[in-house]
Parts: sequence; structure tokens; C-alpha cells
Amino acid sequence: MSEKLEMYVIYRRPSDHPAPYAMRKWHIGDEGATPDDELATGETLDEIRSLIPHNFVRFERSPSDDPVIVESWL
Repeated sequence: MSEKLEMYVIYRRPSDHPAPYAMRKWHIGDEGATPDDELATGETLDEIRSLIPHNFVRFERSPSDDPVIVESWL
């Protein structure tokens, strides 16, 4: 069994939640990326960013990402 990486993805107005911002943890391993059941929501981007562990690094969204993705943290 290999070690899994954790990634946080911040979304703006996702279709499956009414909050202005949402964040979900993802687990990345040999089998691909799988979402965690936990979902954090907030009214502002700063509020959501404050929930990310300090040792994570921010990545801009890729042009190929779903438009609701704001950024990712690894």
C-alpha cells in the first residue's frame, strides 16, 4: 500500500451546495483521486482558506478545471 497525498480544492458556488464557497479534501493515491466525505463551507474565500493546514501550498486553477474551482492546495 502506497502513501496517499492530501489535496484541498476550493469551489465557488458548486452545484451541489448553496454556500458561496466550499472546500473538499481529496485523497490521491495509486487508484487516482477520491473525495473525502467532509465538506467545509463559508461565506468568503478568506474564511475557507483559513481552514487549510499551514503546510499546504496554493495552486491556481488550471484552464482545464471545472469553472467552479477557485484553487487547489497540496
